[in-house]
Amino acid sequence: MGKLDLAEKYFIRFLEQLPLNNPLLARLYEDLAKVAAQNGDYDKCMEWRQKAIAIDPNQPTFNSKFTIPKQSSST
Repeated sequence: MGKLDLAEKYFIRFLEQLPLNNPLLARLYEDLAKVAAQNGDYDKCMEWRQKAIAIDPNQPTFNSKFTIPKQSSST
């Protein structure tokens, strides 16, 4: 699956270092939403997405269909 916890850690560290007017902020929130979705934390995913949309509601990727990756079942 990868190192999602490590990715989240670095995204949050970057988030804390960015100024509030940085144009990358919305993209960073969207990336955090994707990590949360891949971890199965859909509530956190929606929180991050709402923050991204609040910053840049006209961003095309935020208005597009958002798919959550399907977890493989172990049998």
